[in-house]
Amino acid sequence: DAGLASLAAPLSARRDLALDWLEAHANSKTLDAARKLLSATHAPEPGRVGALWLLHRRDQLEESDILNLLEGAPPQFNHHLILALEARPSLTSAATEALVGALTSRRAHVIRAAARALARHPSAHTAPALLTAYQNAPTADSHRHHQLKIALRNTLALPGALTSLPVDAAAPSEWLLDIVAAIPTSEAASFLIHNGIATLEDADATARYFAH
Repeated sequence: DAGLASLAAPLSARRDLALDWLEAHANSKTLDAARKLLSATHAPEPGRVGALWLLHRRDQLEESDILNLLEGAPPQFNHHLILALEARPSLTSAATEALVGALTSRRAHVIRAAARALARHPSAHTAPALLTAYQNAPTADSHRHHQLKIALRNTLALPGALTSLPVDAAAPSEWLLDIVAAIPTSEAASFLIHNGIATLEDADATARYFAH
């Protein structure tokens, strides 16, 4: 199929045009061929990525398909699989656990993608893993810090999430207090009062947290 072949074209603009055309015109035979391409581990990676997004756009991709492909996937393809999970309307616990596992990747772009997905699909029990990922992130990687902060904010806003933090979070860093201060819940206010304000030396920060 010439359209599917164009998904692996050297130029990204041509790949994008091919994906848009296929989204509008692909028939069942083409979609079957896209499934085969997606599963072909030795196929060119751009073609597999294009097949992934074609099937996603046509609502022909199941969460289980993505999870099966995640095992042993090369880093760049892994990144697209995580983005496909993020784009789904909801996730099962198995998908959430796969995203938590991706937070320990050695590839920064994979960690950032996992954090984005967990920010969109927050689950209270992922808070400790997100906290660890933030603490382990290199100081210079501001993009990773930003994505993880958003994920932590959305996660810690869920009932019970703050109590799932490890014991050493009882004397939290100011960056964690700043995240909690952005959460408009009574649990967040209680956390600030009992776990943070008494240890602060910064008068402005103390006043900000009391206002919350």
